[in-house]
Amino acid sequence: MTEFAEAFRAEVERTRTVPYPEGRYSGRGVVVCAGGWKQLPGAYVIARLLRWDDMRSRLPIEVWYIGDEGEYHPAFEGVTRGLGVTWRDASAEVRKLGIRRTDRLRGWSLKPLVLTLSSYEQVIMLDQD
Repeated sequence: MTEFAEAFRAEVERTRTVPYPEGRYSGRGVVVCAGGWKQLPGAYVIARLLRWDDMRSRLPIEVWYIGDEGEYHPAFEGVTRGLGVTWRDASAEVRKLGIRRTDRLRGWSLKPLVLTLSSYEQVIMLDQD
């Protein structure tokens, strides 16, 4: 077995002993990764469609962005006002937890992170595109 495979297997075994963080998550909600002006329309369309009369979803929505990369503007909250959207900065959450990053958060790597950082116990993750 390769050194990488052994290290990976050891890490999987270690995580089996990590207790579930009771009280950390609650309820159901929608999670979307959509930072920056380019992805704002996709986040808006998701929120608008979920609130559309035919859908009638009242699930809260967290839209995650990377503040350290300049992916947020206060106007975003105005665009989604009244749609049950909370804008969340993944960079700030990572700093609060004391996680030291060695690379940039971006693209697909943000998705598993925000699933962990989300406040919901049951999550529907939607792509903004």
